[in-house]
Amino acid sequence: MNIDVEHDPKQHKYYATIDGQEGHVVYSQTHDGTRVFHHTFVPPEVRGQGVANEIVRHALDETRREGHRYVATCPFVQKFIERHPEYKE
Repeated sequence: MNIDVEHDPKQHKYYATIDGQEGHVVYSQTHDGTRVFHHTFVPPEVRGQGVANEIVRHALDETRREGHRYVATCPFVQKFIERHPEYKE
């Protein structure tokens, strides 16, 4: 499945819309530019299709490309980083 992830910096979230349903990861940004990822949500109707993984991967990749550090307080993002050691900072 091809999942297009968008970034809405005003709402502090990365999101994808699948079959009219939005999955997202939300973050806050500290004064030094570090992004703190707090919560990941995917509607039950589209779970199990890798939506959350793709949103988180995109969010972490873009955060790095923009030169920001990141911290995961969201359990899903923490587990993603554990499963993908290339994302450990």
